[in-house]
Formats: sequence, structure tokens, C-alpha cells
Amino acid sequence: MAFNISAIAQNSTCATAAPLTIGGTMCSGTSGGANSGDPTGNDDTDGNVCSGSYSGGDDFIFEYTATTSDALKLDLFASNTWTGVLVTEGCPTTGTCFASSTSSSRDESLTTPAMTIGLTYYIHISTYPSPQSAGQFCLYATLEAPPSPPSNDDCANAQVLTVNADLACGVTTSGTINLASASGEDESTCGGTEDDDVWYSFVATATSHTINLNNVANGTTDLYHSLWEGTCGALTNILCSDPNNSTATGLTIGNNYLLRVYSWTSTAGQTTTFDVCIGTQPIPDNDECANAEVLTVNADLSCGVVTAGTTASATASAQANDVTGTPNTDVWYSFVATGTQHRILLTDVVNQGGGTSTSTDMGMGVYDGTGGCAGLVFFDDSDPNTLDLTGLTASTTYYVRVYGWSSTIQYNNFNICVGTPPPPPSNDECSGAIALSNDGTVVNGTTVAATGAGGAMTCDGSIGNNVWYTLTGDGGDITVNVVAANEGAQVGIYESSDGSCSGFTEGTCIASVDDFGVLDTEVTFTSTIGTVYYVNLGAWISSGNDFPFTVSATSTALSNDDFGNLAAFTYYPNPVNNILTLDAQKNIESVVAYNMLGQEVLRLSPNVANTEVDMSSLLSGAYFVKVSIQGATKTVRIIKQ
Repeated sequence: MAFNISAIAQNSTCATAAPLTIGGTMCSGTSGGANSGDPTGNDDTDGNVCSGSYSGGDDFIFEYTATTSDALKLDLFASNTWTGVLVTEGCPTTGTCFASSTSSSRDESLTTPAMTIGLTYYIHISTYPSPQSAGQFCLYATLEAPPSPPSNDDCANAQVLTVNADLACGVTTSGTINLASASGEDESTCGGTEDDDVWYSFVATATSHTINLNNVANGTTDLYHSLWEGTCGALTNILCSDPNNSTATGLTIGNNYLLRVYSWTSTAGQTTTFDVCIGTQPIPDNDECANAEVLTVNADLSCGVVTAGTTASATASAQANDVTGTPNTDVWYSFVATGTQHRILLTDVVNQGGGTSTSTDMGMGVYDGTGGCAGLVFFDDSDPNTLDLTGLTASTTYYVRVYGWSSTIQYNNFNICVGTPPPPPSNDECSGAIALSNDGTVVNGTTVAATGAGGAMTCDGSIGNNVWYTLTGDGGDITVNVVAANEGAQVGIYESSDGSCSGFTEGTCIASVDDFGVLDTEVTFTSTIGTVYYVNLGAWISSGNDFPFTVSATSTALSNDDFGNLAAFTYYPNPVNNILTLDAQKNIESVVAYNMLGQEVLRLSPNVANTEVDMSSLLSGAYFVKVSIQGATKTVRIIKQ
């Protein structure tokens, strides 16, 4: 049978390999050297024993029979990316991988181990199936004394590393896996292929250290590392990491640890170089109470000034565990109280890693520091990140203990703020009650910063952070209306037997309402002429909400006898779309409309007995319309649709 030699391209198989020239003319870019070529179109050898992937493109193969035991140094300059140089003992598809260099670049360099005299080696130049061909290339080959394996090729010869006192990696140690061989230590616990591992050792100076492989170059960048404890041949694994950076935790200070570095790939002949660094997360300066960091006390609750903090590498302090959670990573702060109330707030909590937990759950405790760190007196604590402190003593120093709440080790970064609530409203206590008129006049108020002084009045549930108003009965039915900004109000009406706060008993309301979730609240009671009534106003105590509001009182009784016969005064329609009609027997002198915030939104002076009020320009909602007739007034509540 005839053999068609043209079916197999020259230099693309083991049988047609070109002889490799040692030395000779240097390459000039991708051409000009003694070993130049272009394999484009010659895809005849796939599946090199060094790498099936990098032998999938067009092929060019050289052969060289060793006459010395030197190493073969090869420098390839190619036109296209993803080019590999694969050296085998015997044919590329059936022999033994001797050395290789592969990457995404155009150029590759490698130095083989010492060659065996008389053995033929094949140098295979190929690429991934895409871009298919290396294109025009030049390969420069020289002989040199074979390099020695790294001195730390075996576990017993591990190279000692310097442990940095911080994370800056000021001291690094250079390393390589070039010519490294398998050490024979545990090869089943971690990932990758430990056929080119090198070893390092260090003594732990903290319970946690970072491991960084930096400046990875001159070969595959996919390195693997693992950390071990014990003696060579009887090692216990601490950590496995494919990423080139890791954090080892749970270490014992003073113990020796062994670091193993190798390439992830099983492809032989890897030549990667790198720098290895052992770092230490420094212990925070405020790890102990004696070095507590001083916090700025903000004049309000906006936290304009915050202080950055961390529990990373913090240790348990000598202070007793007298707070919620487990303060095993506590750090300390101090502040001088400027009043009786302050808020401690933790924000922007981020777990940086390196501990044994990824939780961001924080805890804090506050202590009276009058006796210094040796005589701290527990004051309050909190698992939530907000702690409202009351009953403080102005000008006293307080210490704040911040920590990860869990019993595990949490390395959390955070911001801490000390805020100051505004002073309580003037009517925070019954003795400061603000007088309401019975004519519907709207009064602005707030429960923000109210202290709930005097206790929680129970009429329709417990009222929290309440404020006080007072009014005098006129014999009519009086309706107290409250429009709150963000929370349904509780309102309790008390009848005083002597006109003072001591003339009634807490919880014995004559009328009350709890409109939880309803912003427009009102309660009506029948008044006695001359009797003083107190209005207790707040939110349900468990809601914890403070809110601004408007409050008014409107009586069915006449405010002035000269008003005439009120039965003859009518208004309609209610609700109203656009025009509100007012009818009276005497001239209506003025009409004033207020919104629920107490703001005047409309004013008329009709001076006629019958008039129309154009409300078309007003927004939908509730309004108080105050009508004046010969000096007497009546306020009605109108719903604008």
C-alpha cells in the first residue's frame, strides 16, 4: 500500500520532528533564530502528556538527543497568545512529561531538569484550539548547568519565615516551585496536586495570622497553600486555601506551624516564583479599659461625629462578664456625660473575616467610671446597636465596652457615636401642662424627648413618653382632637377635684382613646362649667415611638352669649368638594381655616349672614374652620375631599 507523505505536515509529529539547534543565531522577535517556524495549518498532534489543552492547536515539534547531563533552557517568542512549550521524554502523546511552560501570553521560558545522556527529548510548540496557532515563532535553545531543587523542597527543610507585626507585609520571603518535587506528606486532605510542593515554617505570635502569596509570576498563577501543625510525617491540617490569601485562626501563641505551597495543576515542570508573607492583625490600642479611646459627645442625635473601631484581634479584658453576650473581643471607649440622657449608637458594622464567625451581632455595656477602670460600676447594656441611657450624672466619666455578642470570635469593624437627645418638652410633666382653649384653636406639640415622667398612665393601655395639657369645662361636650405625624395617639382625660395635678388619680380617666395606627384621633367628654381637666397624650408605651402632633379642643357650648342662637348657624356640605356654605342669623365677621398642623390656610371677612367659602384650592384632608360672629367664635371640623 502506498503511503502519502503529504498527508502529514513536516515538523508536526514525532516522526517528522525538526532537529533542535543549540545556540546559534539569537532570535530577533519571532523570527531570525536557528529554530524558527510557523505551524499554521499543521494540526497533527493532540493530547500531549504534559497538557492536553495546550496541545490542541496547530503543532511544531523539535527533537533533541542529549549528549550531556545539562539542563535545556528554552525561550520562545510567538506571534499569538495562549502558546505553550511542552517537553517530553519520548513522543509527546505517549512519552513522559519532562517540563512545560504554559500561560495566556505569547512568550514562554523554561529550564528543564538535568537531561539523561542518549535520551531523545521532544519540544512541542502548540496552543489552545483557539487561537489555534502560535503563528510565526522563534525558539532559542541553550544548555546550562541544571538548577537544583529548592532547598525547602521537603518538609524537614522548611524555610523559616518572619512574622510581621502588622498587615503591611514589610518583610516577605521569596520562593519558587521550579524543580520542586512531591514531598510525600498528606496528599488527600487539601485540593490541587502536591507534586511540586515547597515548605515554610513560622512561630505564631497571635491566635490569628494572615498568609499572603504575593508577586506570583513566571508560570502558572494558580497556586495552592495549606497550613499544618505537628512534625513531618505526622501533620495535622489547620487550613487549606486555593486563593493566594488566607487567614489562619485558632492558632496557639508560641506553637510552630508549617506552610506548604504548590501549584494547583497536575502538569509537571511548573516554574512559578512568588513572595510569601505572614501578617498579624494588630491588637487594638483600646483593647483594655486603661487605654479607652475618648469619644466626642454630639450635641444632638444626628451623629455628626463618629469614631471608627474594630474588634479584630481584640482579647477578653479583665473586667467581669457582667454584660449581655460574651465579651471575648471587647474594646473600650469613654465619654463625659453632658446631661442626664445620651444615646450610644453602633453603625456600619462589617465582619472583616479572620475570626471564627461571620456574625455582625454586637453587644455593648456602659459603666460608671467614677472609680476608674479598677472600680467600674455596671450601669446598662444592650444587644441591639442602640442604647438609650437615662439617669446619667452630668460631668461624670462613663466607659463603653463594645464586643461581638456571640461566644465565637467576631472580627467586626464599626462606627460608634455618642448622641444627645433634645431637652424634654416643657409639658413633659403634669405640672407643666399647656392650657387649651375650647374654641378649636390648634396647638402644635411633640412627644420627642419626653421622658414619661410620673409613670405610665393606664386608661387604654400604657402610655409612653407622654405630655400634658389642661382645659377648663364650659358645660358643653368637649372634643379633644389629635393629629399625629407617624403614630396613633393615646389620649386620657382626667378630672381634677382641686384644679391641680394632685386632684386626680393616675389611671382613672373619665374618657380615653387608643387609636393605634390611626393618625387622626379624638375623644369626647361632657364637661362641667369651671372644672379643670388634664389631657394626657402619648403613644402606646411598647411602640417606643415619639412623634410631633397637633391638638385642639372644641366645645359645643357657646363661647359668648352674644353669638345668638347657634341652632340657626349651619354649614354644609361636610365633607365638601369645593364650596362650603355658611348660614347664620347675624353677619359672619370672619372665617379662618387651619390645617391639621395648625397652619392658617384660608381667611375671609364676608360681613354677611350667608356666605360661601371656596375650598377648591385646598388639599384633601381635615381642616378646622373658625367662624366669628360679633366677637363670638365657633370652630367646626370640615373634611375636604
